[in-house]
Amino acid sequence: MRTADVSRCRAPGCKYQGCSRKGNSHIMKRWSILKASPVHISWISKSMKLEYIEISILSVITLVLVSCGPSGGLPSDTQTAVPTNTLPRTEVISTSSPIPEVPTSTTIGNQPGSTLVPTIDPSLAPFLPRPDLTPGAADPRVTQEDIHQTICVHGYTETVRPPESITEPMKKQSILVYGLADRKLGDYEYDHLIPLEIGGAPQDIKNLWPETHSGEWNSSVKDKLENKLNQLVCDGQLDLATAQQAVAENWIVAYLKYIGTP
Repeated sequence: MRTADVSRCRAPGCKYQGCSRKGNSHIMKRWSILKASPVHISWISKSMKLEYIEISILSVITLVLVSCGPSGGLPSDTQTAVPTNTLPRTEVISTSSPIPEVPTSTTIGNQPGSTLVPTIDPSLAPFLPRPDLTPGAADPRVTQEDIHQTICVHGYTETVRPPESITEPMKKQSILVYGLADRKLGDYEYDHLIPLEIGGAPQDIKNLWPETHSGEWNSSVKDKLENKLNQLVCDGQLDLATAQQAVAENWIVAYLKYIGTP
């Protein structure tokens, strides 16, 4: 039966007796299905549209969240790593006390008779040997261990003192080298800077110089220092090397330290 006939069958007083709902129930059921199908299809289409809209919204939200990231920065897995093995910079603080400046001797040019002088009084230069000519020299045969067999034995210096026949020509030459205006040999003692009494070298030119007999710090004053240092060393109050170093550096300063004012 055609669809138009079925429609006519539904009207009151339908002439198609064989098309009654009761007599042709299977036809009516098929019609009901066909009639309901457009509504069902329309509902399915609306559902699909809703799902599509939901998926689209979720996609947009996801893209926004991913693109923004935390605090507008890079994603956490792309952040620049800060090295943790870098040692902190430390400030070195010195705890040591400043070293005080020690006064030293000064050189008075290269004038004749000039030498290292105590900083306390530069006028003492004429009484001191020039360190470039007479720095002092010790006798290697005299040691701290054998002082009681050498310098502490009475009369020792006479056994090692060179004769005048050797020292006299050396004395004349030294007066010329020092450039002294007074060239009278009798006005000077050809003295050992490190005295024989504490192990000075007897004939070494580096340990001999023309020492004046005049003035406040003359040769006789130095003789007192030589005897005093010998006493201190032999009594064990001063070691040999210290005594030799003190008189070689500045015998006047050594005198003031171990004896006092002349």
